[in-house]
Amino acid sequence: MNRLVVISARRMASAAPKTSTGIEHAEKAKQVAGGKPDWSLYKCDDYLKFDKYSYAHAEITMNKARVPQPTNRKADVLPKGFLNVELCNQVIYFAGLTRRETPPSKLYALMEAQKCLINTMFHSKRMRDQFFANPIHAENLRFYLGEFSDDRRKVCPFPWIREMNAAQASEIWFFYNRVAFIATAMDREFQKKWANEPGLIDDLISAVENILGKETLGRQDLNRANEALKTFFNVFCHFHNDVVSIDEKHAKKVTRILREIICSDTVGEDMIMSAIHAISVPPLPIVLSVWCQDPKNTVGEEDDDVIDLVRDYKDMHLTEAILMALDRQLKYAIHLLNTKTPVNGVNTEANTVTDLCGPYFQALARLCVESKHARRYCRIRVSNLEIFGFFGENAHRVKDEKKIRQEMSDVLRQITASVSFLPCLEEPVSFDVLIYTGKETEAPEDWTESGACLIPNHETVQLRSFSTSVHGVNTNVQYKADF
Repeated sequence: MNRLVVISARRMASAAPKTSTGIEHAEKAKQVAGGKPDWSLYKCDDYLKFDKYSYAHAEITMNKARVPQPTNRKADVLPKGFLNVELCNQVIYFAGLTRRETPPSKLYALMEAQKCLINTMFHSKRMRDQFFANPIHAENLRFYLGEFSDDRRKVCPFPWIREMNAAQASEIWFFYNRVAFIATAMDREFQKKWANEPGLIDDLISAVENILGKETLGRQDLNRANEALKTFFNVFCHFHNDVVSIDEKHAKKVTRILREIICSDTVGEDMIMSAIHAISVPPLPIVLSVWCQDPKNTVGEEDDDVIDLVRDYKDMHLTEAILMALDRQLKYAIHLLNTKTPVNGVNTEANTVTDLCGPYFQALARLCVESKHARRYCRIRVSNLEIFGFFGENAHRVKDEKKIRQEMSDVLRQITASVSFLPCLEEPVSFDVLIYTGKETEAPEDWTESGACLIPNHETVQLRSFSTSVHGVNTNVQYKADF
């Protein structure tokens, strides 16, 4: 890798260095002279809108480093875009997406080029166009995704991969998985190509399989596996029919790996979420022989080439793990709404968490379609588990007292006005008040349990309702039309 490209890659992959702008020069002039700066002399508009000359923040870094500091003279023409087609191809080449037996000059330079590729693919349409234009890039990327696992790296045909130490291999492998995640997120044709390639699963899920059975997991191992799971979801989430890469054997393999991740106590919430998202994709069939089996009990587990269609699978470890993960996500969303949402505001973080719960429901719904035992379990489990946290401590948003009083006033006014269209009782009457509580609520001793008190053959008039931060009150009138 020549020196110019190394410097370019390093700069585009790192944070922008601090450079002086027209605004800073004008402010300094104001401090020295004690007067108001003349902004027209400093061409600040060019600096404030610098992004219009660039393809990404990376290019801003490069161009700012090359543009002279502002002067009182008319600004020179800014340089053209730095990321041309030739440099795009050089970055892709030095990022290792061309198979080669000869090693890179320096592994550090390889990693810098990988960072540069990740940055520019995310921001630059030109880089994406160059990457997707050549099918060999997808083929090479897939090759490297599976070549850095502990087992395959030892027998890799390329000496430079076999000879690198574990730390270097871990870092480079993570960057390749990151490139794959961005590539599959940016192009639908790329998704179709990978989804219909036989053997893709072995390469794609390799980073996840590599962490199974390990007592201690490093942060890099978890991050790499998480990128692989997100890539898996990107590839298959838009398909609703069978795909070539997921046959019966690989369906069992993927489901078993995802089951172990979801039921794990050590991988963390992000990994569990990515695994549930992956297991919810439509092309991945529900394999009950794996879904409904205790992940800690491998005795009697069928061979990967055989799917038992007769045995009645009843183990709910995986189903329970998904339900509990969903419960945690919903409680977290409620916590965000209760603690961080401004009055009449929108909590974007809570909305994002709620949106990410969609695949949890999709996975459970698909399972319930396939298994009557899962349907029964979910029905009982959800009825016993206050999954939405409505009755939990601090589970209610604080409501403005003025608004509560206004709602109560509206109800009273409507009740008073109802005499004009409802029958008026001349004699004193008594009322039974029905109170719906949570199962943990302590009720007074003189209260009794009751069902709904309904009048046979009644007429109903629905009145207004109001709610507080703790209670909700609904009002209606029922009466017999034939007195």
